[in-house]
Amino acid sequence: IDADSYIEVVGGTVVRDATWTDEIPLYISKWFDVLGTDGDDRTTTLVINPGAEIRFGNAGFQIGDSKFPDPGALVAQGAPDNPIIFTSNQANPSPSDWRGISFEDSTNDEISVLSHCIIEYAGTTSTILASGAIDLYDAKPTIMYSNFRNNAKAGIYADGSGCNGAVIESNTFIGNSYGAYWS
Repeated sequence: IDADSYIEVVGGTVVRDATWTDEIPLYISKWFDVLGTDGDDRTTTLVINPGAEIRFGNAGFQIGDSKFPDPGALVAQGAPDNPIIFTSNQANPSPSDWRGISFEDSTNDEISVLSHCIIEYAGTTSTILASGAIDLYDAKPTIMYSNFRNNAKAGIYADGSGCNGAVIESNTFIGNSYGAYWS
């Protein structure tokens, strides 16, 4: 596989439990949702394997939803020597190339975790939208041992009392306007 190879995922909604591997980078070209009631736990879960590279155009992920009760979960557990990379698909990336990952209030907080991930070049420069590389809207996933770098605004943006109790520890923030911002 050469550096220009990837599989394009043209947005949509994951409604069945799925696992994305590290065999070839994935390019998300349109907004992507993870929500539904699949599996024994009644939560549609997207698992991303260590070493996977997820590239984005002007798009992002939404886990769960604020309008629908269907839960969603994201499990992205890299390893210290094999992180999961969430990045821009641009040849010369810059902050705000992609929108980021949004955890909504129907996120299954007990399952959702990001660890040993690199999240870079996300967010928005809009003055009317508060935005982070990771947005928490009344959600409290676990976010640990990850690097947030060169994002447009906050590495992590949290809004709502439902974020209380989120486990956010041992992360590194470099080149963002804010490390973490609570609203």
